[in-house]
Amino acid sequence: MVTNLVELQSFLFQVAIEAFGESRLEIGTSFTPGAPKPEEHRSFTYAIHDGFENGFISRKKKPAEMIAKYIDMAMRKGQRSASDNDFWQELDRALGLYRYTQG
Repeated sequence: MVTNLVELQSFLFQVAIEAFGESRLEIGTSFTPGAPKPEEHRSFTYAIHDGFENGFISRKKKPAEMIAKYIDMAMRKGQRSASDNDFWQELDRALGLYRYTQG
């Protein structure tokens, strides 16, 4: 489930970037003077975040447990043949899902 959620999240963000011209700039990062402010063009990105949060809230603690098990399994398995960068990106994406959990 965690792998599918990570893929879905990255797909939805890619759609928001390509189809709606939204940037992945995080709030608080600098931007070029005269360019549109990131928060002015992030309505679809915010909708994606809200959708994930509502889905996670409806399942209460189950998503958090599954994410924890996934990360534990990945850490025990180790990176094996994957590069350091790929391994840490996989863990970062899974940890990013914790943002939507309660508690």
